[in-house]
Amino acid sequence: MSQAVRLVIERCGCSDGEAKDALLDAGRSGRIAATGLVPLSILPDPKKLAAYPHRTCQDLRPGDWGSDIDWEANRIGRNFDVRITRHGVEAWLNQGRDPESDASEPSADAARSGAICGEGATPNQKPSRKQAVRHLKDEVYVERVNQFLRAERRYPTRDEDQQWGSGHGFHREVMRVARGKFLPAEIKKGGPRKQLSDEDINLAIENLAAKLPR
Repeated sequence: MSQAVRLVIERCGCSDGEAKDALLDAGRSGRIAATGLVPLSILPDPKKLAAYPHRTCQDLRPGDWGSDIDWEANRIGRNFDVRITRHGVEAWLNQGRDPESDASEPSADAARSGAICGEGATPNQKPSRKQAVRHLKDEVYVERVNQFLRAERRYPTRDEDQQWGSGHGFHREVMRVARGKFLPAEIKKGGPRKQLSDEDINLAIENLAAKLPR
C-alpha cells in the first residue's frame, strides 16, 4: 500500500495525504483492485487477530475501504498484507489522462481535486477487475517463490506450494496455473530438488520479475 502511495506521488506530484485520499476514493468506488489476507478467526483483540496464523486471501470490496486503515502496515480493517499492484495503479492513473493531450503524466491538480484516475473515463477505458486481481495473485506468488529461493536455494515442490497456497487463498487450480506460468518446465514436472548457486538464484529472480505484467 505504501508503495502505491509513493507511485501516485511520483506520477502526479501531489502530497502524501492527497495520494492516500485519491487511492481511498478509487477503492471505495471500485476503480482499483486490491487483495488482503483475512484471519479465519473472530478474535476481538486486534493484536491476537494480527498474530493468528490461518488466513484466507480475498478481494477487497468497496465497503472495506471505509474501515480502519494502516498504510505502513498494509492493513485495511481485518484485511492484512493488502496488496495493490503497480499494474493496477498504472491502469487507474491512465484512465484520467486526456487521450488528445501530449502530457505523459496525470496532473497534480487532478490528484489534489480528487479527480485523478477515472473521472470522465469512458466504459472501455476501465480495466478489468478480474484481470487486476489476477495480477495481484501473480505478484504474491512471485514474491513467495523469491523468498523460497533465497531461503532454500531451490524452487518449491508442488506439495510445498499446495501447502503454502492453502493458507494464502490459492486453491489447487490457481496454484497449478501460477506454477505453470512462472516455474521452469523441469520443476513443473516434479524434477529433482536441485540446489542453486547465487548466480542461478539471482537469474531466477530476474526471470520471475520479467514474467510479471508491466
